[in-house]
Amino acid sequence: MQLSLCMIVRNESKWLGDCLESVAGCADELVVVDTGSTDDTVELARRAGATVEVQPWADDFAAPRNRALELAHSDWVLQLDADERLAPGAAPALKAALEQGGFECGLLRLHNAADPAAGAAEVLSGARRLGVPVWLPRVFRRDASLRWQGVVHENVDAWLALQPHAPRALEVDVLHLGAAPAVKAERHKSDRNIRLLTARCAAEPLDAMALGYLALELIDRGDFDASAAVVAEGWALRAGFASGRSLLRLAAARALLALRARDAAQLLDTARVATAHDGPHPDLAFLEGRGHELAAELETGEAVGAALQAAIGCYRRALELASRGDWRLSFQGASPQACSLRCATALTALGDVAGAEAMLGPGPLPPEGVALVAELLLARGRPADALARLEPLMVQGHGRDAWLLAAAAAHRLGAVDDARLLFSRAGGSQPLWAWHRRELGRALARVLGGADAGYA
Repeated sequence: MQLSLCMIVRNESKWLGDCLESVAGCADELVVVDTGSTDDTVELARRAGATVEVQPWADDFAAPRNRALELAHSDWVLQLDADERLAPGAAPALKAALEQGGFECGLLRLHNAADPAAGAAEVLSGARRLGVPVWLPRVFRRDASLRWQGVVHENVDAWLALQPHAPRALEVDVLHLGAAPAVKAERHKSDRNIRLLTARCAAEPLDAMALGYLALELIDRGDFDASAAVVAEGWALRAGFASGRSLLRLAAARALLALRARDAAQLLDTARVATAHDGPHPDLAFLEGRGHELAAELETGEAVGAALQAAIGCYRRALELASRGDWRLSFQGASPQACSLRCATALTALGDVAGAEAMLGPGPLPPEGVALVAELLLARGRPADALARLEPLMVQGHGRDAWLLAAAAAHRLGAVDDARLLFSRAGGSQPLWAWHRRELGRALARVLGGADAGYA
């Protein structure tokens, strides 16, 4: 089984060498389409043995990707960008998966580095990663009908819909350096994407995917009013969307805006309408769970418990749906780990320590998960162990929750002065990872003295 690496590049000399080195041992052919480099990208690619063709940039990412497919000759195609690279050990794993076969499309697990200088282990563990890993279709059995679509955020959805088997998730990790905020700002990626998507939406006003992507790009840039206008326009037009066009991206943007506005009703409505349109999906169950969690935060009395129970049910449903292997992209981080973490957080708010511990399971956790483990250790009467868990978070400057929980642990150990010092660091306007910890903040303010640090 032979594999062609297909790439489109433009002024990528900074990244290209490491990307090509990462596929050594699994890629039999290198195919590069250059869209207008002015540095030595083309020369570097040719020195590495790549077939290189120059195609002038025409505001269309799909076109050069499709040209690269036409130039490839292998049984399989791997799609990587120059700012991506296979993680250590991923090349032999990919080769073994191709030799086993039995699928037309392979999903690779993409990790967005928070800093392009971060080491692979730091990114893979989550310590220096943006969000959770996402599964992307990147390995394809080559055939004449395989085509990319979309001028930006290009996809192969139409081709995938015709395949006899669902895509297979491969235990192959990809490191993506170009999503780091510094890189995005340097390359003006947001401005470029918004320009291309705005033109696409003007040409195809009923393109639900483009509207959703545009709204999400505007949110990412912090232009919430403009995103809300796109969402409102798209949501009003949804009855006219072409059959089979997913609402998932537009729903994700509407949900993000609802979370920001603390509008539980709109969040729940978004999940309900999108589920009726698209059918069950892990993201939508996850979003519904977030809606119930937000409702619990805003409710009082018995309604809080009922809303938390509803949220737990949604997160469990999201996990069950994800276990069926639905490959569609997650726009709200509805990975199994994220669903488990939110479910465990809701169980902790209800006082179900054993249930929360069971949901977390083994394996590395993001900072929010580490803080939750520390909270559960506190609930188990193990404040010293909780402090040990929290120390790396405090050193790395992760969130108010770490300082708040550390103050609680120090107080339980009788170190009142230390508790006061730690509690003084737990103030500020940054939101807590888990809203139910506000009660802990209020309790510490009462026993340690001083202001309640915004926990009212």
